[in-house]
Amino acid sequence: MLLCIDTDHLPDILNFGHVNYKEPWVHFQRITDEHILYIVISGNLYVKEGTEEYSLSKGDMLILEPNILHKGYKASCCHYFYIHFRHPRIWRVTDRPDEEVHKEMLQKRILSFTSDIASEDAGTDSICHIPKHYNLEKFEYYMQFLYDTDNDYFGKYEHYKRLVSYKLMELFIRIGIDYLNEKTSLMTSALPKAYLKARDIMGFILSEYRRKISSKEIEDKFEISYDYINKIFQKSTGHTIANYINIIRIRKAKELIETTSLKYADIAYFVGINDPYYFSKLFKKYTGMTPSQYSLFYSKIRRDE
Repeated sequence: MLLCIDTDHLPDILNFGHVNYKEPWVHFQRITDEHILYIVISGNLYVKEGTEEYSLSKGDMLILEPNILHKGYKASCCHYFYIHFRHPRIWRVTDRPDEEVHKEMLQKRILSFTSDIASEDAGTDSICHIPKHYNLEKFEYYMQFLYDTDNDYFGKYEHYKRLVSYKLMELFIRIGIDYLNEKTSLMTSALPKAYLKARDIMGFILSEYRRKISSKEIEDKFEISYDYINKIFQKSTGHTIANYINIIRIRKAKELIETTSLKYADIAYFVGINDPYYFSKLFKKYTGMTPSQYSLFYSKIRRDE
């Protein structure tokens, strides 16, 4: 069973912590008006929600939903994290089978992989799918994450609940990613390796655009034909590799014009273009204005705000 959560909205944290029952204990009976996330550290937790019985052990998580009776059905020793929260847009997927949702999740993953890393666009919509009941294979990672969050919560520094809200959303997103990795063979067959290399090249360009990047360097570094990956790159981003490099350089140049008083020749150098005349020509090609015209244009916008 899957739940949808809108990541544009943060959860409200009502209670957070962990409890260790060293003697056999049965979960009490109750109906709440909030969601509750349980993640078992050790031992066993036996919970019945409605008519469904759940047997949780080390690394298992379960999200209990509001307005449904839940109670223990068997005594046990258990150490577990609990997070009580409310969220305005979280719901159970009931209109289609999980297998169909997995395909949608996979398409979203592919869309994300092939999105422009430098774009302001988020790349995908804000809906994250998470399993209601799931075993966290990266147990040590999630335990460290939860204990760190526990320290933030009980440290009670300013904005601590907001900080924990962000971390809970991160937790959901990461669980959703791990869940999809488990349910698909994405990294080996569902998405051609060339598309993954195109994504990696985008990241490489973002970190190295300040210097000359040759086609041979890309071929050697990523062990792939430049002409072939250039076609895949263009299909993924809508731009050739060379064009994408120039787009990144001009975007960074615009940021420097907007935020500094550097000379245009210095800005050109900082973004990897050694010829100021060529920089001005390239800047006009991508913005429709020379650097000086853009500076005046941006200054006028700032004055009018």
